[in-house]
Amino acid sequence: MLDTILSLGQIDSKYWLEDYWNKNGDPRIADYFLMSSFRPIIWIQLIYSIFVLHVGPKMMENRKPFSLKWTMITYNILMSCLNAYFVIFAIVLHNFALDMFDVKFPSFTDRSAHTERIFRLHYLFTISKLFDLLDTIFFILRKKNSQVTVLHFYHHFSVPFQAWSYFRLCGNSAIVIPFGLLNSLVHTIMYAYYGMAAFGPHMRKYLWWKRYLTQLQIVQFVCICIYLIYFIAKQQGYPRYFFYNLLFQSILYIFLFGKYYFTTYRKIKQ
Repeated sequence: MLDTILSLGQIDSKYWLEDYWNKNGDPRIADYFLMSSFRPIIWIQLIYSIFVLHVGPKMMENRKPFSLKWTMITYNILMSCLNAYFVIFAIVLHNFALDMFDVKFPSFTDRSAHTERIFRLHYLFTISKLFDLLDTIFFILRKKNSQVTVLHFYHHFSVPFQAWSYFRLCGNSAIVIPFGLLNSLVHTIMYAYYGMAAFGPHMRKYLWWKRYLTQLQIVQFVCICIYLIYFIAKQQGYPRYFFYNLLFQSILYIFLFGKYYFTTYRKIKQ
């Protein structure tokens, strides 16, 4: 199916799905699960998209919503703890995050024990972006379809692709440190918020700070943009994809989160 779709656009599917990554990717992590080809991640995202945009809502149309209370509480607590783990070990393994200022593209010959630990951390972070997809699945099963906004869907659809491509092209590039650190910090707080909310309506009085979480999400991308401007000026040997794609995505997220914040909280004030 993927080959057929790509062939209709006159695209060499084997090259872009496999050969390109094997040729340009980091050979040190080529044997990691899901890293040898782009195909699995595309299939996962296609199945996710079909389910949340069509199959799921259709399946739930004449059914009562699932409660999933304890499933969601457990999921959110575990995801909050996992992201806290990323924050702590990103600081530990990246010299209090100061490694982000190492602007030279890493050598693929570095196979030290320290680098291997960084690989494992970055790989687990990459795979965790697939676990994030359960957010949307829970919305659909609870018939909270209005929660699946353009921002929500785009975020969950695009981030696994982005995380996979950056890890596959270089398992220990410094440019991903600010995003990984800030993203994990925000998700630690975000999943804690949703874990509290899952206990029920009586928790609402403790959840007045949701708007500040959205503000934090905007601030993280502003910080990443500032960092990328510095990085682009100083970088040595990085392929353009690394910084221009990340800069574009950050600017896009500032717009999307800004639009969401303005629309949501302007309505509340009115």
